[in-house]
Amino acid sequence: MTEQSIEATWQTGLIGGVEKRDIVLSTYRPERPAQFDRHKSIVAEALGARALGIEHIGSTAVPGPRPSRSSICS
Repeated sequence: MTEQSIEATWQTGLIGGVEKRDIVLSTYRPERPAQFDRHKSIVAEALGARALGIEHIGSTAVPGPRPSRSSICS
């Protein structure tokens, strides 16, 4: 696969295309669990019983003084 065909696959395989923003690391924020709960409610409502589980994973899910992404991936 060429780099161009990989890019085309990503563009067509993702809703809205590839994100055009920098990933910024920041310190843990204690409001992350509440932010995730809001996202989870929206996703759960949209998927209904089809959602077997919705989990908060990744660097924003881990409390403590380590760097994490500046936004929750949803």
